[in-house]
Amino acid sequence: MTNEPASPAMETVAGGTRQPGKNSLVQRAVQFIAAKKQRTANEKREKQQLWNRVGFHRVAGAYLYGYILALGEALLGIVLVAAILPIFLPYPEITGYKNMSAAFLGFWFGLFDLNLGGGGGFSDGMMRFIGQYSSSDPRRALKFIQFYIWWQMWTGLVQVTVFAAIAFSYLVNTSLSYLTWFIFAEMLVQYPGMLMIMSASLKAFQRGDKLGILVWLQNTVFQGSVNIVCMIIGKMWGASDPRIGEIIGITVFYILSMFLDDWLNLLLGGYFFNQVLKDRGIKEGLRAVITPNFDRAVVKQCMLFVGKQWIGGQVLGIFNYFIGLYIIVTLPSMATWTGLLMIPAFLGHLVSHPGSLMGLASPAISEAYNNGKKELTQHVLASAFKYYCIVTGFMFTSLVIISPRVIMTAVRAFPALQSYQLGIVMIPVVMLVDMTGPLRGMWGMIFVACDRPMPPIYLSFIFTLPGYVLKFLFIWLCIGINVLPVWYLLMVPDFINGMLQTIVAFAWIQRSVIKIRYKKMFFQGIAAPVAACACYAGVLILFSFTAWNGFESLLCMVLGTEAGLIVMGITMLLCMIFVFPGIFYCPFLSLAGTWDDYTMEELRKSIELSGPSKWAMGWMFAITRYFSRFCKWRNAHPLSNYEAIDREMRELVEKS
Repeated sequence: MTNEPASPAMETVAGGTRQPGKNSLVQRAVQFIAAKKQRTANEKREKQQLWNRVGFHRVAGAYLYGYILALGEALLGIVLVAAILPIFLPYPEITGYKNMSAAFLGFWFGLFDLNLGGGGGFSDGMMRFIGQYSSSDPRRALKFIQFYIWWQMWTGLVQVTVFAAIAFSYLVNTSLSYLTWFIFAEMLVQYPGMLMIMSASLKAFQRGDKLGILVWLQNTVFQGSVNIVCMIIGKMWGASDPRIGEIIGITVFYILSMFLDDWLNLLLGGYFFNQVLKDRGIKEGLRAVITPNFDRAVVKQCMLFVGKQWIGGQVLGIFNYFIGLYIIVTLPSMATWTGLLMIPAFLGHLVSHPGSLMGLASPAISEAYNNGKKELTQHVLASAFKYYCIVTGFMFTSLVIISPRVIMTAVRAFPALQSYQLGIVMIPVVMLVDMTGPLRGMWGMIFVACDRPMPPIYLSFIFTLPGYVLKFLFIWLCIGINVLPVWYLLMVPDFINGMLQTIVAFAWIQRSVIKIRYKKMFFQGIAAPVAACACYAGVLILFSFTAWNGFESLLCMVLGTEAGLIVMGITMLLCMIFVFPGIFYCPFLSLAGTWDDYTMEELRKSIELSGPSKWAMGWMFAITRYFSRFCKWRNAHPLSNYEAIDREMRELVEKS
């Protein structure tokens, strides 16, 4: 028997033969997996480099990172309002009592917080220091966080002890005794008083990727689940004892749920911030935060800066506190009036979404201005204004045209919501007040980030008297002679006074802090977004009178009237978030000249950092870039001096 050579079509292996075609297929699969892993590693490395690189793309990336998460959170909020609200918050008074308890304690919380920060997060003053040192000297930035934790825990212990003694020895013997347990539940938030410290630290270190995930989990998973569990317990507790009742039971546990979920935020945020610190070269990680080794220089720096604001703020705060108490005592059914604003306040929260962008810009402004990079400071300010106009214009236009039909559908589908129906008439006023909120808060942030702590206090003093005049005028109009609804008293006086204060504040900034180049940024930052919004509104109105009616009729015919209306309402909300921005709004932004080549590249970097929002932002960016080619004047009106910006960013990186 002769040994013939193996056929080239066969390959001998242990246990038999194998086709080389199969072998090459396995090799290609292995190579594909290895290449994919390499691409993933490269993308992760690039993202880390972008997060650690100075520029506005970090601010915009952090905002876009949470954009889809926040709007998804809003959809969940709509479901909660429609389904959970009638079950666990059947009475508007529950929210009203919660707000009244917070009003009683708010001044005293601010008094003890010493303007370092409230609600477990940093004030603008603390953010100014941490933002300045987060890149150039992160260990020094941590010393400010250590001092904040130490201060909050000690003063929180004092506050809870003192307020509990007052509530159970004095308040129970007054006409406000029904608020005793609500106030006791509210005061517990002050110990340990720093549960949101990790979220605030991620924001100060400009790590919007991890901050976006944490905020989304906080506002949906943590808060939603804890709220429901607590309200179930409160309802059972109240119903089991007629001396307590459902309203008191639900209110007490509803207040408790507002900060019990913050413990989950602290734990997960600590894990995220530990990773950030190790990336910055701090090997001990979170131990460097919780170990108090701050020095007197840090305490002195904090006290000299925030202490000035604190003194002025408390002088004004004591007067505002007693005026607030006067309104609570004078206004009949205060809890009902404030509770009825829940649905308008929810829509107002959506239209004020760019407020988070302004907060994210604060560390970037501090980092640029306090390191002498004035052109970079100008660019951050101009870009913040621009994004505010783009997002606010979109949200306001969409909600004004879409929300009325959707809300009325929800009220018809869920009859228990009729208890809140009276407040719907205030939606336009609430949206107007809330959409200007980011601007009314921006000037104070600019002063503090630019190392000017006192002008906000001076302006508060200057506008105290006009504020009181407006407040008492509306008390007379709303309660005295009943010519205006009581809701106007709750928001309009402060809105008018705040707008006047904002105008004067920006004039002050222009004169003594930094000359913001409004003329240079006007076209890209204001004119082009406004023109795009006008075109978008026209298309949306046309859509609502044509396609919307057609699809709604079809769904009602197939699913029945009630089910069809509900499905169509949900579909329109989803389209507003995921479809209309890309097919209706982005083309108009590009054609109007909102983006030049530099800001388009900055937008691309931001979308690379947008994490879970990237799948939605990616196709919107593709549409934006495509239509931008047809705008002949896209580079005719630059937003900033780009060459100077690039030079200053390189200098800042070299310094750090």
